[in-house]
Amino acid sequence: MKRKHRIFWGVVIVTTIYTTLLLGQTKMGWLNSDRREVQKMLGADGKALVGDATIKAWQPDANYKPQSYYLLRELGEQSFRQLAEQAGLEIRPSPEVVEAVWELPEDIKLQDWAPLDVPPTNGLQASGTVGAAALWMRWYQDQLFMVALRSSP
Repeated sequence: MKRKHRIFWGVVIVTTIYTTLLLGQTKMGWLNSDRREVQKMLGADGKALVGDATIKAWQPDANYKPQSYYLLRELGEQSFRQLAEQAGLEIRPSPEVVEAVWELPEDIKLQDWAPLDVPPTNGLQASGTVGAAALWMRWYQDQLFMVALRSSP
């Protein structure tokens, strides 16, 4: 009887561990969050860059990690400049031609996402490689818009 009891509890424990790991890989919030993932992807400066941003992840295939993250946060100009410099990015005026990177994928909705509405040369922009991501930052009227694309596996 004791042997059957041990086998039963062994099966219960293995099943529980397997289920927990499986749920973690399918992005259950309590085991893996977009905030932690994008911070990790951005490396040492990830926590400062992400801050209290609203984050939307674009994951075209549910079997893989998100390919890009769209972040939106309120931030003053001086704080934007400090973040960009800390991440090693050069700050420039917003270009006259709007890059396609600022267009949200069709299945992503992010309230107040407006980097396409920044008048040419009125805002500030910085971009480059940060950690394991290609990062674009655009600042205008105390709003910071960021796009982080996974640049390495």
